[in-house]
Amino acid sequence: MCKHYSADTGFPNISIRSDNGSPFGNVLNMWGFTKLTVWWISLEIKIDRSAPGHPEHNSSHERMHKDMIKEL
Repeated sequence: MCKHYSADTGFPNISIRSDNGSPFGNVLNMWGFTKLTVWWISLEIKIDRSAPGHPEHNSSHERMHKDMIKEL
């Protein structure tokens, strides 16, 4: 779907916020890219990463994890 949409009309100024962990970040290369992030970049999707070691920068997502654990 993404390849089809991008080829026809392009993505409208999209960015994805992620942490630096797998599958979004890779500490084994200097740029921190994974196959997933390279694919997003090829689709002209901007990567917005939170600072390493600061989960509070992505608080709504971290809250979701807290609520899921509470329910289990």
